[in-house]
Amino acid sequence: MTTGRFRDGLPHVTLNLLKQNGDEVAVDFVLDTGFDGDLALPAHVVQQLSDAVQGSQFVNLAGGFQRRCPCYEIIWEDDEGEARTLEVLVMDGNPLMGTAFLRNHLLTIELLEGGEVLAEPL
Repeated sequence: MTTGRFRDGLPHVTLNLLKQNGDEVAVDFVLDTGFDGDLALPAHVVQQLSDAVQGSQFVNLAGGFQRRCPCYEIIWEDDEGEARTLEVLVMDGNPLMGTAFLRNHLLTIELLEGGEVLAEPL
């Protein structure tokens, strides 16, 4: 289960991701149901997680703009120890968690400041 809080007008959740040196880093993500990928992270965070660019892809941004972004793959383990390969796009701004990550989950968001955010596996 992934949990967080609704704050500053957005649903936030935190994931622990494994750095290259074996340590974990807690990353605060904004849930973005308009983003159809797994995760989007700024370059300075991605550099801690992986050093192997998997390629790049075009991303459709708000306003009809397209942009090519480098992409990486990382391994993430859920609470039950299940490993998942996640695609990470390098993009400036808030770290984003998209619908590909949330697939097969029940998403519950209390849309008030401090409200609970839950993503539970189905």
